[in-house]
Amino acid sequence: MLMVLLSWVYIGIFCLTAGTAVFTLIERMTGVRAAGFRSVTATVMCGLTALTVAAEWFSLFAGIGALCHLAFLSLLLLCVIFSRKLRGELRERARRVIRLMRLREGAFCVLLLFVIAFFSSRGSFHTDTNIYHAQAIRIIEEYGAVRGIANLQLHFGYNSAYLVLCAFFTLRWLLPQALHTVTGFLAALLLCYACRGLLRSVRSRGLRASDGARTALLFYVMTNLTGLMSPATDYGTLLFVHYLLCAWLELKEREQAAGAPAARTEKASGDELPSYCALSVLALFAAGLKLSSALLSLLVLYPVCIGIRRRKGKWLVPFFLMGMVSFIPFLIRNVVLSGWLVYPFEALDFFSVPWKVPAEYSRVDSAQIKVWGRCLYDTALADTPLRGWLPVWWEAQPHYAQMLIYANFLSPVLLASAFFLRLRRIRQERRGGTADKAAGGERIFQGSLAVYLLAVTASMALWFFTAPFVRYGLAFLLTLPLVSAGDFIEELRGTPGTLWRIPGVFAAVCTGICFGAWIDNYAMDALVFIKGNLAEPYYVVQKPFENRPEEAIALTGASKAGEGGIVVYCPLEEEMNSYYVFPSSAYRFMIDRTEPMGETVRDGFRAK
Repeated sequence: MLMVLLSWVYIGIFCLTAGTAVFTLIERMTGVRAAGFRSVTATVMCGLTALTVAAEWFSLFAGIGALCHLAFLSLLLLCVIFSRKLRGELRERARRVIRLMRLREGAFCVLLLFVIAFFSSRGSFHTDTNIYHAQAIRIIEEYGAVRGIANLQLHFGYNSAYLVLCAFFTLRWLLPQALHTVTGFLAALLLCYACRGLLRSVRSRGLRASDGARTALLFYVMTNLTGLMSPATDYGTLLFVHYLLCAWLELKEREQAAGAPAARTEKASGDELPSYCALSVLALFAAGLKLSSALLSLLVLYPVCIGIRRRKGKWLVPFFLMGMVSFIPFLIRNVVLSGWLVYPFEALDFFSVPWKVPAEYSRVDSAQIKVWGRCLYDTALADTPLRGWLPVWWEAQPHYAQMLIYANFLSPVLLASAFFLRLRRIRQERRGGTADKAAGGERIFQGSLAVYLLAVTASMALWFFTAPFVRYGLAFLLTLPLVSAGDFIEELRGTPGTLWRIPGVFAAVCTGICFGAWIDNYAMDALVFIKGNLAEPYYVVQKPFENRPEEAIALTGASKAGEGGIVVYCPLEEEMNSYYVFPSSAYRFMIDRTEPMGETVRDGFRAK
């Protein structure tokens, strides 16, 4: 636990400095001090994003080890030393943290940190972490992006930017034990962020749509408590997505509270548009974390439309460039690792490189993802129509997951009820002579909400028709019904009686009942975990990556690599990889159909 907490302090300071530097640069380019950039949480998330993107670019040329880490650290220190403005911004954020620690909220956040540190120091690794996450991290540390490494094990072609971030903070080159604390850090940071927002709403006696998103984030952290020490791409991606979904609603509600469209004053306009643009860059970045979040990039539509309408196109250019800079390394790494622009989608076939994963392998891999998600477990059934696989998939879901899906079917009722209550309120405000002020705020509010719901619904559809593992789509499945309920409750509080209250109240109560099963299941899991792990000896150090016996295999081929070939490793038992030997493949048959392209691992691999 102690090692986990110390690593979080280091990650937090590193990312706070990096995020402050990026936001300071953005404000210099746009000439606007955006209030959305002042938040400590937003700054740390910006720093995590910037470091990940920079490390992705670096990995194209070298491993993410001591050289990469020390180079980035030195660059940040130089920026702090030579930039008076950056030092001032850092002091401002440090003062905010110190002020928080002096309040009861601060004590509550410290308690949350210790709880998450307990779970992050012990527990069980995600199945995929033992199959390929840990090994992929080690390969990234040692070599960066290796040409054709997906031939050695197809999972390496999935290429999540989150694994690059995890590789950056293992600190294996410095410490006797490689750390895997990034997921826990994200969970702790965002749990404090969500709980503080909910506490503010409770004190003000008003719940909003953003509180629904914060509650969804809280439930997601609770769902994954026992696996927070795992550098799993699912967990990391969906934590980023949850933050994006919360921050977007928080921004639009801040505009609504102002009572007028941001375009009416230069000051408000300068605050709102860069903040939306920054969140849109985060949406593009999230696509590189995991393709299941790719359609969140639809959020970009809102700031683009607003910027063009207000003739603020020059503000869009820096954010467009940042979006491209954050997404392009993901595409380049795809080509380097697998030879495909997006693996395993063989429809996007633009390159003919020697290390390209054969199309027949890609098709089988894609089919396996699809049939496992649909609970069919046979690649021969990959083309089964919806009416064939849907009943099988539904029966395979546990009761609490089925209840969660029921809650999503109630969302349209809640949104429709909130919409008609809102219309009634607007009419009343017009009759009361406040139409100009309220209607302006409503237009902005409705526009951002509409794009938000479009992005969430489209992401849910992508999840359902490609690989409907519930854990893949949890950010959307948890968020949509709770945001819908929060939007309805907010309108219910401010609108006199109408018939639209009845279906909305009924749907809100049913939504709460549906979430009861989910809460009960995972709350009990957490309590059982605590009882069974209190005696575990991980109060100082963190539980290390699992180590498994592996055999060394000399790969030779047309390249005639060295005298004995390039040595790769394969587990002697089970199809589970190890972090400790590299490069390693969990599958012997994949090793047998692969050959090296040169005399070293850096030269890459290709199919025989």
